[in-house]
Amino acid sequence: MDGLYDDSAEKSVLGGIINDTSLFVEVSGILKEEDFYRESHRLIFRAFAEEFERGSVPDIHLVTATLKKKGELEKVGGGDYLLDVAYSGSMLSLERFARKVKELSLRRKLLENLKAIQIKVINPENSFNPIMEEAEKMIYEISENAGDSSGVLHIKNIDAEYREYMENVKEANRTGNVPGLATHFPQLDKILTGLKAGQLIILAARPGQGKTTYALNIAANVFLKSKKPVLFFSLEMTRIELFIRVVAAESWVDSKEFQRGVIRDGDAPKISAAVNKIFASDFYLDDSPNLTSWDFRQRSRQLARTLEKSGKSLGLIVVDYLQLMQHGDGDGSRYESRQMEVARISHSLKIIAKDLKVPVLALSQMNRSIEQRGKDQKPQLSDLRESGAIEQDADIVMFIYQKETEDSSKEGSKDSSREENGVAADVIIAKHRAGPTGVVEMFFMKRYNCFQEIDKTERYEENAAVEYE
Repeated sequence: MDGLYDDSAEKSVLGGIINDTSLFVEVSGILKEEDFYRESHRLIFRAFAEEFERGSVPDIHLVTATLKKKGELEKVGGGDYLLDVAYSGSMLSLERFARKVKELSLRRKLLENLKAIQIKVINPENSFNPIMEEAEKMIYEISENAGDSSGVLHIKNIDAEYREYMENVKEANRTGNVPGLATHFPQLDKILTGLKAGQLIILAARPGQGKTTYALNIAANVFLKSKKPVLFFSLEMTRIELFIRVVAAESWVDSKEFQRGVIRDGDAPKISAAVNKIFASDFYLDDSPNLTSWDFRQRSRQLARTLEKSGKSLGLIVVDYLQLMQHGDGDGSRYESRQMEVARISHSLKIIAKDLKVPVLALSQMNRSIEQRGKDQKPQLSDLRESGAIEQDADIVMFIYQKETEDSSKEGSKDSSREENGVAADVIIAKHRAGPTGVVEMFFMKRYNCFQEIDKTERYEENAAVEYE
């Protein structure tokens, strides 16, 4: 580690806090015991910290007594060395020395980890993806520790962020838009005030309830109406299947007929216009069936960097669906249970949302237990499959619930009518970390692959969010 430590800087920091105990609070927000290179300096810092935690005023005499009592005084070089450290103290440049010690510590840690990665890289028996994931995690953790470890800021430091927030709110009020990213479903936007950067939004439903359709509708509204780039990961459907759905919804043509190549008179111009409009938008698809959380993070970051070079920013990421994704090298063998693997995947989605400052909409399965509740099959948070970690990471949890599902299963004669006119469905906001929960009443027009809100503007204005129980 030649050159990756500064003995005088470490002594200056320790001497500074020995001479002025009150400075320990500032230093402990930057440094930890393990950041000191010399063992003697780590022992001195630990002794000082222990006495400080006891509420003592750890001057040089108390630190000496503490080290002696623990049998560590000779390890640090005795009382004479402690005096030398105290005389080396620099209270005026303490922060500068502390940050230098921290940077050198991070450099040593990075080098150690790179050496460990190198050993794994040159061994051909090691799988590639796990190595890449470990390297990425290591770099991320070190970069996270590069700033102040305390993370504490005086409230005045958010002034610029506050001003930007208020400008966005004022602009939204002036234009009638929402402060966040609009889904262009008015009632949903009113409850959520749009999708926010850094949010993880979970959309869950039983099979056949329309969660992929609803996610595609939101995505299309973002890249066609808001003109924001959208990245859609589909682990279940191919990109051509997704494209057909988007075109059908945008041109308002029968999806099944369109898939079979049956185009009615008058539909061709609408389809052509929709196709050209979609091709001109910023819509990006990834239909890799064996997508891992590492693939997801790398591809999301790569697209975000590419867009940034052209002066754009990623507006929304969609994952369809969460339980089909795998963590790490894709075999899940390193986890005691699927629940643990899903927890890591869920956390990866949240990290990307915060890292790229973009909302992530992830579709999720539900437990089969919901089908055993008799007539009352309205979704609950506990119905999320592998629900614990997903619910914890999510900022928003939404469910789609077709209110006529049970009736239609008993009366097959109604199927054609439902196909033609749509079915009533609730979008239930069951969790909203930053605001109210509520229910948005909609029609699911399966024939056209789209959802439409039921127009209840007046009632909605009076009661902005119907509480979900």
